[in-house]
Amino acid sequence: VLMDDTAVTDNTGGLTPEPGDGQDPCEALVNVTIQKVWNDGGNRGQTRPESITVTLTASYTDANNQTVVPEEIRRTDLDGKPVGNPISNPMKVTLSAKDASAWSETWRKVVKDLPVAFRDENGTLHYYTYTASEVKGPSDDYLVSYETDSKENVITITNSLPLPETGSMGTHWFAILGILLVGVGILLTRKDTYGRGTGRHRAAR
Repeated sequence: VLMDDTAVTDNTGGLTPEPGDGQDPCEALVNVTIQKVWNDGGNRGQTRPESITVTLTASYTDANNQTVVPEEIRRTDLDGKPVGNPISNPMKVTLSAKDASAWSETWRKVVKDLPVAFRDENGTLHYYTYTASEVKGPSDDYLVSYETDSKENVITITNSLPLPETGSMGTHWFAILGILLVGVGILLTRKDTYGRGTGRHRAAR
């Protein structure tokens, strides 16, 4: 029995892959790509770690609408019997600069042959949702965000360094400059007034 599947994404890095056209979801396998994007000025401050560790977790929703994280995941046949070797869940994925291409600083690693769905002992079909999260990442100076591409089955983790806080210092110097300009203006005004007054006094004598 085939069921229509709709890709589900969220901002925590979770995605629910789709089976191929005309393919039983229980027989389908998917490759999930995890990629790390760095927004840190080309590691200008030498703040990147040598590697990061990501947890890739498979979960599904049971009959009570509860999220279940099984200890193992695997394909099943139409009767719900396991097929192939089990995969420990969650999975640990380590990425480093060695996983970057020659033309990009983005680190990428592909986790291959993950099941799309399975049937339980009652024959009920459940789709797996895969969620990624950093367990050993860069320093707390980085901001982290997650994005999913359900068409390509890619989970992107972006680490960004915030821009230097120059606004408060700029305002401070502008205030000082303003005070100096006002002071100079007052001095020039007083000097001009004093000069005109002295000239009138001399003319009267």
